[in-house]
Amino acid sequence: MIRTLTLKINENDKKRFNDKVDSTATDGCHPWTASTTANGYGQFSLNGKVERAHRVAFEMSVGPIPEGLVMRHLCSTRDCVNPDHLKPGTHTENMRDRDEAGNTPRGESSGVSKLKDVQVLDIRDRAAKGESQTSIAKYYKVSQPTIGSIINRKTWKHIP
Repeated sequence: MIRTLTLKINENDKKRFNDKVDSTATDGCHPWTASTTANGYGQFSLNGKVERAHRVAFEMSVGPIPEGLVMRHLCSTRDCVNPDHLKPGTHTENMRDRDEAGNTPRGESSGVSKLKDVQVLDIRDRAAKGESQTSIAKYYKVSQPTIGSIINRKTWKHIP
C-alpha cells in the first residue's frame, strides 16, 4: 500500500530541495537535477529517509497526498516536480496515463523479449494456416502457452 507522507519540512530542507530543481524549462516541467531512481524518478533525502521528489514537491506546495493514492505525472515526465503537473490518483489511473502516453516499452523494444515483431506476425500467420502451436513453439524455441497467448492476443496486443 502507498503510504501517506505528511512531511515535516523546514526552511533549510525547502532550500535544499529547490536547489535541485530546474524551473527554467520552456515546457513548464521542472526537472529534478539531482539523484534519480533507476527508472528516472527524482529522489530526495528528508529526515533520514529517501523520498520520491515529486511526492515531496506536491506535499510542500499543495498538502498531504490522500492515503492509498499515487502521484500522477500529467506531463508524463518522470523527473518533473512541478506541482501543477502532479495529481493524486489511483494506481489504475496512473497505469492508464502511462499507456496512453506510450511510455511502456512493448514487444521487442522491451529488452527482455525472445521474439521480434516480425516473428509474432509469422506465428499468427502459421497458426491461421493450421500449423499446431506445439510445432510453432518448437520452431521458435518458446513454450506452447507463449504461442497460445500470442495467437489469442493476450500478449503482443500492439502487433496488428
